[in-house]
Amino acid sequence: MKALISIRIGLLACHAYITILLGLGVAAALNAAISTPPGIDPTLRDELLQRYVDDKGLVNYQAWKESTVDLEALDTSLSQYAPQSSDPAHGEEADAALINAYNAFTIQWILQNYPTTSIKTLKNSWTERRHTIGGHSIFPRRNRAP
Repeated sequence: MKALISIRIGLLACHAYITILLGLGVAAALNAAISTPPGIDPTLRDELLQRYVDDKGLVNYQAWKESTVDLEALDTSLSQYAPQSSDPAHGEEADAALINAYNAFTIQWILQNYPTTSIKTLKNSWTERRHTIGGHSIFPRRNRAP
């Protein structure tokens, strides 16, 4: 249940950018090619989302960007996705991990480029390999590993 709560918070945080991509079908398609480590702890990421996302789901990117400690905390939380595992997450755990990763990596990308008017205006938003999940360097919108 904690993973589903985390998904909901993540969806609120990025709803303007990810609603089209975030059905469990997308997660299942990603999961077929990319394995996620098991037991990813959403606690730190959820604390950050609760701090910077309002009741309408809008992210206060300016305040977040001003906090070096919280930027590093997001990086630390996302580092959990990087390792390749000989016993990867399966089923709903894997689906939740991929959805949460997509949301959090999207927030990270916007923060790295803030201020911006839209993620769509950022160079290489959808084409640059800048995230690592399960030992694979991936594109943000690709449904498969290299």
